[in-house]
Amino acid sequence: MAQIRPGRAHYATATKEVAHGAPCAEDSFVGIAIKQIAAPGGTGLGDDLITKVQVGEDFVIETKGLVTVPNVNAAGGTFAVGAAVYIDPDDNTLTSAHAGNELKYGRVEAIAGDRGTATGKMRVNLDQKASF
Repeated sequence: MAQIRPGRAHYATATKEVAHGAPCAEDSFVGIAIKQIAAPGGTGLGDDLITKVQVGEDFVIETKGLVTVPNVNAAGGTFAVGAAVYIDPDDNTLTSAHAGNELKYGRVEAIAGDRGTATGKMRVNLDQKASF
């Protein structure tokens, strides 16, 4: 298990299922979900107990730095470099629209093709929440 320096993470209990390594929001903290609990022995590699944080499970949210996430805008289309990104805490979808309870997620620093960013992905700087 990689160590995370103090101040980079928030320990939470999941109120909704979220994939390990996916964007998430819990307790008004946003970032990337990191599963901490091992699945029972004999669980298949693709099983949800290995790939997802289950409801009621303790996990870590990495809250700082650059993260690579799918470039899918719930408001339609994709994000561009420099775009502000919000996350809906109800379902963890990323959006450019701030219409209600969405939380600031970060700002897009790179899209597919920029500095090795994979097709369909974007890099979001979680530290840039205060810039919008």
